[in-house]
Amino acid sequence: MLVGHFGTDLPEADQWDAEGLHLLVPWFRHQSLLPELFTPHNEHYVVFTKLLNLALALLNGAWDQRLECMVNALLPASIAVGLLAWARRQFVAVPVSGLAWAIALFWGLPLGWENAISGFHSQQFFLIATALVTILTLPFTVAWSRAWWLGVFAAAMALLSMGSGFLAAAAVLTVVTLRLASRETALAGAWPTLLLAGGLCLVGWVIRPEVPYHAMLKAQNVGDFMTAAGHNLRWPLGPAPWFALLVWFPLGWLAVSLLPSRRRIHHRATAWSLLGLGGWTVLQIIAVAYARGAGGPVPASRYVDNLIVGVIANAFALLWLYAQSDPRSFLRRIVAVMGGAWIVLLACGLLVITREALSAQLPAVANSRTEALLRTRGFLLTGERRLFDSADLPYPDADALVTRLRQPELARLLPASVRPALALLPSPANGLDPGVLASEHRLDPEFNGRSIRSLLTEPVYRSVWRTTTVGPDSSALTWRSLPMDAGPISGRLLFSVSGRGDANNITIELLASETGTLISRVPLPDLQGDCWQIAAVHTPSSPFLLQIRQSPHAEDFVFSSPVVMSSLSFAAWRLAEYASSVLALGLVLMAFGSLLMTRDRAPSARLRAIPPIS
Repeated sequence: MLVGHFGTDLPEADQWDAEGLHLLVPWFRHQSLLPELFTPHNEHYVVFTKLLNLALALLNGAWDQRLECMVNALLPASIAVGLLAWARRQFVAVPVSGLAWAIALFWGLPLGWENAISGFHSQQFFLIATALVTILTLPFTVAWSRAWWLGVFAAAMALLSMGSGFLAAAAVLTVVTLRLASRETALAGAWPTLLLAGGLCLVGWVIRPEVPYHAMLKAQNVGDFMTAAGHNLRWPLGPAPWFALLVWFPLGWLAVSLLPSRRRIHHRATAWSLLGLGGWTVLQIIAVAYARGAGGPVPASRYVDNLIVGVIANAFALLWLYAQSDPRSFLRRIVAVMGGAWIVLLACGLLVITREALSAQLPAVANSRTEALLRTRGFLLTGERRLFDSADLPYPDADALVTRLRQPELARLLPASVRPALALLPSPANGLDPGVLASEHRLDPEFNGRSIRSLLTEPVYRSVWRTTTVGPDSSALTWRSLPMDAGPISGRLLFSVSGRGDANNITIELLASETGTLISRVPLPDLQGDCWQIAAVHTPSSPFLLQIRQSPHAEDFVFSSPVVMSSLSFAAWRLAEYASSVLALGLVLMAFGSLLMTRDRAPSARLRAIPPIS
């Protein structure tokens, strides 16, 4: 739903360089792509993000950020499913149907909204996914086994996800060292993992890029660092420093439980896994507080997904503590009460963050994107440089944006929202009264309350045609255009249409330009007066002309020059339009799955319950 309401198909900011100049342009110029893939973007190697977005642009035939966001949404969904599957195996004595809802809530709410509505931010999810696989496998599998090699692969790939990818290996190194110190494993079996993790940490540290022009973003002193780290540690709660203790007390309690004692503790590997995830989150917090800690800021939403991993690890720690306690003991009651209070407290914090995002942050982003889209569309039609005299642009430098828009390799891939419409000109065979050409829509300085969702429908900076009203005593009107060519893109022709009366009195047809035979008819929506609506039809594979037939009973009808939208872009746009229905279907499926999990696990929970602490 975030993509549908606040997303855009127009690339922006870092995408024009990392994807445009350094991927798409070299690809279409038949230059070597390998150096560009491994060229760092700022402080990060984002190889997987580059590969994914390049593949989407080539498959789609258009460079569409909305499509990227839709595909990116599969990544946190996969992470959530993986975490739930792991939890089902670890917490066999505890019903985990509620975990599915909790995990879905974390990645369903607009907490890390920047990553949800930005196509280039899949790097955050690749970082989390590789870290999870690394931390949950390497410390606990036999060296040289298949599972161990899976962890090795994930740890190596983490280096190519983001600059802090090597911190997954650092978390593994810490967990294995602590397990050696507590005599839970032997050096004879652990040395390959220690050597590998240490080596990856060294490699990651050595190859990390240094960006001099980001020096002002780093923590300038210890105060900046501590303030920024504190804000991250106590997320999602308020500004009080002691809130960090509340957020992290479950993992703290779990860590104390693992101290050497006479008590018998079961499933220690699960506990160490949770400490590993929590430790990885803390390492990420340290990295962010140093690299982006100038002034001690609160965490930007693009870093929140890393913090979510820490909160989930703390929630799992509560489950572990609950499962370890005797069902009849006072300890279990304490865990239940404190766990419930912890959940309520965090829920209040999440509610505040969600409300702020939906009421202030996201609307501001949508307004900025709306203006950027309108100005870009206007520039591509008129070439007027003054349209970029604004702070709300898809690239921070106006002159550099003009240069990028005029790159032929990028201009051919621009998405439908700014792509110039096909030239729609009347055929001389229409006679003297072919219809009235309405003036092109000009940019409204006030933007007239337009939204991202309406801009594809409303033909701002597009040519529109208005057919003359046909009286009941007149003959039907037929209007034809000159031949047009939709080009090589396979997808849809989009017409903005408006009018009154019965849509059955209007027919829009695509005819073969050479033979005049019918190719297809454009299905029209129910006309609703002054409201602009979209009519879509498959793009013809050969040159065509447009024919409008209007019955004597038809009222005024207005239609725009058609715009080509590629197939995958059309699917992503439609999916975003019906996001509410997709969400409702997902909730129903989750409810059904939760019911099945509860029924299936009831017998096994009794048979495989974790023995209480003796």
